[in-house]
Amino acid sequence: MTVYEDFTAGIATQAPRLVATHSKKFAGLRGASKARNVVVDELGVRTGPGYARIFDPYLPATIRGLHWYVRRSSGSLVEQMLAVSDGDLYYNTTLDWTAMSAGLTDAPKTRFVTFNGYAIFANGVDVIKQYDGSSVASVSFVDDSNVAVTTPDVAPVDDARPTFMFVHQNRVFYLGDPVYPYRLWTPNAGTHNVCGANADVIDVNIGDGDPLVGGSTLTTGIAVLFKENSIHALSGTNPTDATTAPFVISPVSRELGCIAPDTIVAVGAEVYFLSQRGFKRLKYTTVTGNITDADPLHAAQPILDTLDLTRASQANACFNPIDRMIYLSIPVKGGGWTTLTYNVVTEGIMQRDLAITNQIFVPTSGLQFFSRIEDDAQTEFRVFQNNVGRTFDGVDFSSEWESLYLATDQMNTRKFFGKFLAYTRTYNGSKVRCGARLVLPDGTVSTRLLDFGDTSGQDVWDIGQWDVANWEGALASVLRQSRIGRGVAISLFFQADAGASFFFDRIELEIDDRGPARR
Repeated sequence: MTVYEDFTAGIATQAPRLVATHSKKFAGLRGASKARNVVVDELGVRTGPGYARIFDPYLPATIRGLHWYVRRSSGSLVEQMLAVSDGDLYYNTTLDWTAMSAGLTDAPKTRFVTFNGYAIFANGVDVIKQYDGSSVASVSFVDDSNVAVTTPDVAPVDDARPTFMFVHQNRVFYLGDPVYPYRLWTPNAGTHNVCGANADVIDVNIGDGDPLVGGSTLTTGIAVLFKENSIHALSGTNPTDATTAPFVISPVSRELGCIAPDTIVAVGAEVYFLSQRGFKRLKYTTVTGNITDADPLHAAQPILDTLDLTRASQANACFNPIDRMIYLSIPVKGGGWTTLTYNVVTEGIMQRDLAITNQIFVPTSGLQFFSRIEDDAQTEFRVFQNNVGRTFDGVDFSSEWESLYLATDQMNTRKFFGKFLAYTRTYNGSKVRCGARLVLPDGTVSTRLLDFGDTSGQDVWDIGQWDVANWEGALASVLRQSRIGRGVAISLFFQADAGASFFFDRIELEIDDRGPARR
């Protein structure tokens, strides 16, 4: 009898050709062909948590940006959630939003960085703004002598209207100005508005007409700069001195770039981003000094292929180090959104029915928030907390999980599958459908769906709260099936209807290459 009980990963392959997987190369249930609205880890497979609005008052128009702002005041940390809506900056109180006049154009997306106690934000149309916890002002650039910068040798930095910003080497880098699309502005180290006499700038212009769309620190002393069709490395610490650690731009790739600036996510010494070839990961190798790329979501490429390229720039991502997950949200063809989660430790991939347009992670509390647009007729613009409750803001959702096609050593030998036991738990009397699909010797899947029926519902948690990580009680709901059928491989699936929740931590499946015993 083969026992499959190793749950540490999510989607491992879509198995489009229904190729059976050799059991010696497949440790237990490390992967699935489907993992939708579930959590898969060393504990087992379970319906994932939902999300809920953080409070009822909503913003007046589309939410253009979100940011968690942390500053010190009188020796204490002060935290605020910031949102941009209808051209103004809002911060949240316990029960409501408070508006701060910002004079922004209400159309572009607004992006933030926190530096030197300021929340600095820009949108590529208006001048750069700053918020200090009490008021909003335009960023005024000065030179080393505290004289306003207005006529340097390069384009006036006080007129810069960047779209993107990132912090590297104790500097704020501004980029993505529509008039100067190849330009990086970098104020003096430790400041966000003090520039040298020539308003220190760097042009990344390789004659391709491709604008800069983002950047991020990769490792100590090295940042990566993204265009839509190329990637470049920025090294050095001094923008003007040609002999002491000067800034140097060197090519990384001219074959791919970033098509969605808000998917650029730094995780340790790695940077993730959405490219023309899927979701990529850059890593610096200290031994060779090279920057290499990988495809961490290659197993979910069929899902990524549903990306609506006309709206690709709206895709976004964030990293939640508490659950070790990158959340990647993409607009899909035909309208709507889908979200993939990637566990940077287990490499597990899951799909969630989330429509995320902005998302932030709060490092001090380990919480994640996002905004969404469900359709053009939306009139309530809210912020939601992720990974709480058992519903999507009061609406039940469905979940499903399906294994890869399991086989034994003789992959092309017809075998008998029987004595299927699934150790499951369900919540609040709900029922979960279980079944299997058999692969025939010619590689096709049997048209006959083996339906094992529903698991018997039983609440086995001591307090019955899905979002509390407390799995009490014995595995009371055990599904047994004595006879399944013959084939060369088998796929097992679990489906929970809307509002139903399930958890299972082991599957036992008897596989006999000789067929059932004869009597």
